[in-house]
Amino acid sequence: MQRLDLLNAAGIFRANPPPFTDSKVRVHQIKSLSNEQQVMFVKLRLQAIFDQCKRLGTTASGTELRHVVFLDEGHKYFSKEPDDIINVIAKEARKFGLGLWCASQ
Repeated sequence: MQRLDLLNAAGIFRANPPPFTDSKVRVHQIKSLSNEQQVMFVKLRLQAIFDQCKRLGTTASGTELRHVVFLDEGHKYFSKEPDDIINVIAKEARKFGLGLWCASQ
């Protein structure tokens, strides 16, 4: 319950979406969140993006990109679990037009 209260206080799961409007580039600044909150936010956001791309269906060639996610400090988010969203995106997302680029120091 305490973790949920902390997430609610952080404001990242508020009903009002961030003011991105029609911007082609969207940057989520999550430095102020704890590491656990950052991981949860990134995984949930990646799942939402992947679901959105799946709803659009496969691309004509199966290789063109509609959407690219750049993930900085990627090492924090990796997992060996096969059903982890990053692993799912790495294996299945290209046919839906989703690319994932990860960087770490």
